[in-house]
Amino acid sequence: MPEAIAFDLGETLLYYEGVPLNWSLHYHGALTCGFEAAGVLPMDSTLGVGSAILAKYNTRLHPREVEYSSERIFSEICAAVEVDPSLQEIVSNGFFSYFQKKAILYPDTLGALRTLQEQGYRIGILTDVPYGMPKAFVERDIHPLRGLVDVLLTSVDVEHRKPSPVGYRRLSEAMGITPDRMVYVGNEEKDILGANRAGFLASVLIHPSGKSTEYGQTASFPDLQQMTEFFLH
Repeated sequence: MPEAIAFDLGETLLYYEGVPLNWSLHYHGALTCGFEAAGVLPMDSTLGVGSAILAKYNTRLHPREVEYSSERIFSEICAAVEVDPSLQEIVSNGFFSYFQKKAILYPDTLGALRTLQEQGYRIGILTDVPYGMPKAFVERDIHPLRGLVDVLLTSVDVEHRKPSPVGYRRLSEAMGITPDRMVYVGNEEKDILGANRAGFLASVLIHPSGKSTEYGQTASFPDLQQMTEFFLH
């Protein structure tokens, strides 16, 4: 039997309302927020250059297993558009704040995690973040889950993105539980492949559409509630 159940975050425990997994259509709006926060007038040319750099780091367009920090990405943007490098963090925070306003937990997320915790399972989260997003933003997104999550790791923390097994193993170490006593729950192929590569006891796919694709997962469920009921029996 597993001792811990770990989760992906976006599209598994929460979603960003009105924001697709590929953020490219929102580059101009988010960069405008970032530059205005830093007191920089966002010209069309500035937004174009910034968007081109973001596209280079867009893992939906260019998949990779190595992770880069927001400092690296936004320092490159500021240098390219000749913005004072000391403003990099302000630009970055403004950019990510544009998306954070839209983070919403799924209706069954709180209940599922509470039930699992009450049954003695430890809870972890391993999530890839877009454009090296600082952990503070993730912590704000999951604030309603405070007290329910034992360990939170992002791809920036582990310097790798899924399906690399590195993050899964780091999560296992942080939780003090061996991979063969852990379950990982996610909604994408990379979630399943990474858990399997890391030697997790089980990998679980959440497929709200009701149509489960075969990625090599141990089990599939349409939502977190049904997944939780399975682990209670």
